[in-house]
Amino acid sequence: MIKNIRHVGVVVDDVERALSFYRDLLGFEVFWDKVEQGEFVETVLNITSVRVRTIKMRSDNGCVLELLHFGQNPPATKSIRQNGLTHIALSVIDIDQTYSLLKENKIEFLSAPQASPDKKAKVSFCRDFEGNFLELVQELD
Repeated sequence: MIKNIRHVGVVVDDVERALSFYRDLLGFEVFWDKVEQGEFVETVLNITSVRVRTIKMRSDNGCVLELLHFGQNPPATKSIRQNGLTHIALSVIDIDQTYSLLKENKIEFLSAPQASPDKKAKVSFCRDFEGNFLELVQELD
């Protein structure tokens, strides 16, 4: 039935700030950047007169992240314990280096990287500029 997860979509208020985070800091490459409007997008989203900027980005291993900008979005308070989708987990090569780079760029972390109890990974959670949680994971040998 399901082949794979096609992409993860993230609604953002500040496109340029989101691009600076995902593209410039994390290394995603933009392969699609268009404003979508009209009958198709209105029908699939069930929103009349909708206009959305869609930016699709790909990581080195082919994972796709989609940034969506509708213009004005209602503010939402996010919690790591909320129901529904709470975070995106990203595998990183060197979590300590990634942590340092992101901290230098004023990214908020819940903690410094921590070794998992089984010592198979180091993990840390941070928030992007929109407040979305990201789990950074480095698999250990």
